[in-house]
Parts: sequence; structure tokens; C-alpha cells
Amino acid sequence: MRPVVYAHRGGAGLAPENTMAAFDTGLAAGADGIELDVRLSLDGVAVVIHDATVDRTTGASGPVEARTAVELAGLDAGHHFVRDGTYPFRGRGIGVPSLRAVLDRHRGTSI
Repeated sequence: MRPVVYAHRGGAGLAPENTMAAFDTGLAAGADGIELDVRLSLDGVAVVIHDATVDRTTGASGPVEARTAVELAGLDAGHHFVRDGTYPFRGRGIGVPSLRAVLDRHRGTSI
């Protein structure tokens, strides 16, 4: 029996954590499923982000719960991700996704 492999925060070493880019990349790399974190936005939408603030993973600052899901989706969640000394995901329109969007896109995936 082989072990089951979950991509931590979607594959945080490969793409910005808890983003569609990370989930797509982690699954493409062979993960059996994805692990993710969920918080509530100002408007009560379940969004996928680890920290209570957006500071560490986006180009903005402040609490997750102080922004709507639409505002969170518009943040640059690739802003701080570094690979080989570059920022390959910065400015590419990768925002904080809603849990619904992740579940819809990866229907049938073990989460």
C-alpha cells in the first residue's frame, strides 16, 4: 500500500500557498489531494487563506475579516512568493479564492 500524499496549502513550495495556482500545481505534481485553510470574509464567505491577516501572503495588509470576498479575490496573493530570487507570480491576478471556487474547480479531489 502506498502512502496518500496531500499538497500542504496546495503545494506552497511550488506556487503561492492556498491559491488556485498552488492547488493546480500540487495536483499536477502528483498529490492525491490538497490541504487548505479557511477563514470568513467580512461578508461571511468562506475564503481560503491561512493567516488571520493578508500581510504575509499578499501585497496588502490588515485582517481577512475586514474585507469582502470580492476584495480578497482582487488582492495579489502571489506578491511575496519567491522562487530562485524572483517573484514569478507577482502581478498575475492570483487572488484569495473562495472555498466554493476551489471546491467547484477541484470537484472529486480529496480535500
